[in-house]
Amino acid sequence: MPHQVEKSVKSGKGHAKAYQYADYKTTNLRTAQSFLEDADLATQYRTNTSELKAWLLYYSLPILVKVLPEKYVVHFALLVEGIHILLSDDISPTDLDVAETILDKFYEDL
Repeated sequence: MPHQVEKSVKSGKGHAKAYQYADYKTTNLRTAQSFLEDADLATQYRTNTSELKAWLLYYSLPILVKVLPEKYVVHFALLVEGIHILLSDDISPTDLDVAETILDKFYEDL
C-alpha cells in the first residue's frame, strides 16, 4: 500500500480513502483506478455467488468502515440490510415491505 494512502487510512483523514475498496481475501487496499483496469476481477479471483454473498453480508461493512467516510458506510449499510432481508429463507409480507422501504431509501439517497 502506498505510504500516503496508508497514512490517510490510519489517520482517517483525506478523501482518497473514499475511492478505495478492500480485497476481502487479502485485505489489501486498491484504488478505484486499479479496479477499473481489472475489468475481469470476478474471473481473476474465481469469485462465485456464495463468496460475493459473504462479502456483501458479512465482510464488507467491517472493512469499509475503516476506509470510507461514515456517511458512505451508513448508506451502504442500507443496501446490505435490504439484501440480507431478501436473501432470508423465510420472508413475510412485512419483511418484504421493510426491505422495499430500506432499498427505496438507499436508491433515493444516491
